[in-house]
Amino acid sequence: MDEAAAAAGIGPKTAALREAWEAEMSSLLADVGLGVPAPSTFVSTGKQGVHTEAMGYLLTQMQYLQRTYPGGVW
Repeated sequence: MDEAAAAAGIGPKTAALREAWEAEMSSLLADVGLGVPAPSTFVSTGKQGVHTEAMGYLLTQMQYLQRTYPGGVW
């Protein structure tokens, strides 16, 4: 999916952002006295549309205004 977005010119390859992001996060964590967490074996499947149960609750909250005030403009 990232490859298609990059090829279409609508988004970057996330791998290209990783080094700069990790450097910024390491600096930020060091500023507040925290270390970088150890890598985990977590595998994200969100970009493939596979989400945990928690996503349903988040979507409900995020869609509240649109569902309460259909056609609203803000």
